[in-house]
Amino acid sequence: MIKMKSKDFDKIYKKVPQEQKEMLEEFRASHPYKELDINGTRWRYISCGQGSKTLLFLPGGFTKADMWFYSILALEKDYRIITPDDHVFQGTFEMSDVCDAIVRILEDEDVEKATIIGISAGGGFAQYFIQKYPQKVEHLVISHCGIIIGEHAPELQKRLKMIKLLPFPIFMPIARKLIKKTWVFPISSKWLAFRQAYLREMSLNINKDMFIHFIEGGIKTLRNFVFKPEVLQSWPGEILILGSKGEKWGMVSVEELKARYPKAKTHIFEQGGHHTIFLFPEEYTSVIRDFLKEN
Repeated sequence: MIKMKSKDFDKIYKKVPQEQKEMLEEFRASHPYKELDINGTRWRYISCGQGSKTLLFLPGGFTKADMWFYSILALEKDYRIITPDDHVFQGTFEMSDVCDAIVRILEDEDVEKATIIGISAGGGFAQYFIQKYPQKVEHLVISHCGIIIGEHAPELQKRLKMIKLLPFPIFMPIARKLIKKTWVFPISSKWLAFRQAYLREMSLNINKDMFIHFIEGGIKTLRNFVFKPEVLQSWPGEILILGSKGEKWGMVSVEELKARYPKAKTHIFEQGGHHTIFLFPEEYTSVIRDFLKEN
């Protein structure tokens, strides 16, 4: 659980509707973290729910396990659910090491296989995971992310140079401006204030070294990853690709994913951009639930 004085939490979430704020607070109180030592690193994750099938939620970059709180509350009566904090908070930046750690968590929880639901950076890890451990994956949901491909490495390299050159207090405002140009946040969402508050809270846990290690790990993965389609030829599961209108590069990423996973199902949300999970959690969770019921 994020350790924060109540007055700080109240200040950050001041403009958030009381019902939403209380929902997050109650979730954190009722879903404590578990910890597992993996090669000297303490991995923190939430394990909850019930049912014969397990869902593994992988969060977006620089977010905690509880970014999934709405979906977890909606699904935990029917499924076991495991979700770790993002890998940057675990101090692990090699994608292969992250996948190995996830397997250790599943084994410690006596889970043979799980449906993996990865969003943004978590969607990248989900794609890597199924290539390395297909026997551990029942079904796969890759949400609001692109494919792992070497051609994307140069752009990350440019960002890395900028981060290293600029002092962190200067870099962060620039990053926020770039995000505003790329992502559209519809004012029709009743969760808009929540999204802003939650990401503001997460930003308090981030430092420059995290950004550097995150991007360095991403560059290494993009350059070294080899997609092997034959791995999926004998894999019996189903894949769902999720994307949203209103994101500058979102639809391009969806088309790239569809080309790589031609048998996958696809759902495009009409609004929400990169943050549909935050802005329209009811609709997002409904699509996930329908996919799970069908499979």
